[in-house]
Amino acid sequence: MASLSSDPFDELLATPPEPRHSSQTASPSTHSPQSLNSPNGGADRTLRTRRSNSPYSFAPTSPSVDAAARFRSRMSTARDLNQFVSKIAHDLGLKDDELVALKRFSKLSDEERELWTAGQVIKIASSISVFQAPEVPYQIPARMEASLVLLMCCSAHLVPQAALEKAICVIILNPHAASYRDEGTLKLVIAALQRQPSSGFASIEDDGAKVSVVESRASIRLGQRLNQIKLEIYKSIGKPGDVVDELTVRDGASDVIALTSAILAICKKHVKVNPSIPLVARVAYLRTMFMKARGDDEKKTNADVKQYWQNVDSSLQALRKNKENDVKRITKYFARNLERDRKIYGSSDAAFGQLAPTAATVSDSEP
Repeated sequence: MASLSSDPFDELLATPPEPRHSSQTASPSTHSPQSLNSPNGGADRTLRTRRSNSPYSFAPTSPSVDAAARFRSRMSTARDLNQFVSKIAHDLGLKDDELVALKRFSKLSDEERELWTAGQVIKIASSISVFQAPEVPYQIPARMEASLVLLMCCSAHLVPQAALEKAICVIILNPHAASYRDEGTLKLVIAALQRQPSSGFASIEDDGAKVSVVESRASIRLGQRLNQIKLEIYKSIGKPGDVVDELTVRDGASDVIALTSAILAICKKHVKVNPSIPLVARVAYLRTMFMKARGDDEKKTNADVKQYWQNVDSSLQALRKNKENDVKRITKYFARNLERDRKIYGSSDAAFGQLAPTAATVSDSEP
């Protein structure tokens, strides 16, 4: 007989019963006279015979009752655990496949859970080892940003301590700018920084990542200012009116000097510019290019005119090539376009007489 401390239910599940043979059947002589003469008679004898011949170990209490109780307890625990797993999944917002994985984990033994956790830790540690900490984004020093003033202009009208905004306004208001949005502008920025020892650019010029930060900053600022100019041009065009000398006059439009003043107002906090005939002529050219890109569709808005500055750059390049970079021929072209603009959008001869005949001068604006 097995020990009383063993689990009868587990043994029932683990050990198959041995077959009974006729030789194991007890003979009447093996039983005492008392058992034969007991009130239960053969019943007691049969029970004792079955106990003596059974390969199983019986505890003092009924094994079937204990096994059923333990089975019900395990089922209840499993139900409680499944409910807790579902609650965790809900609280953490786990996906369906993640919920399934969590349920499987909950059914593992303690040893299996430890091994699974150890495997996950090893996998995570291996993954982390391949990562590298990102570099700290490069910050443009104040002295370098101030030196960007000289970056995009052809003359040193601004004081060296001016900020990036001043540099951008200078290139926008330069009546002789070769381009506005192509790569040549950024090349001028880098070249000018290299010529300015006080900018600190020499310390980072061999670091491509840091140079890219400077270029990106200048490009974004420049794009924002150009978009403001384009909007002012759109607001100045008015509505189509009468046809005069084969040109459609625009009613309610702003003349070129008024448009130039509106553009200068964009940069008034950063630079103070004295308008000149070359600058007004360049503004008239920018409006001509806008109307060419817009076409005859009066319903088109400013946002509908795409790639405007890229088209301006291409047109300027083609103009220089067509005129063979002859300054006089190019100047004559801008003068004719300016006269055309005055006929379409109007102009005041008195106001024109007050314009400086040479390129705009730039100086610090009043605080």
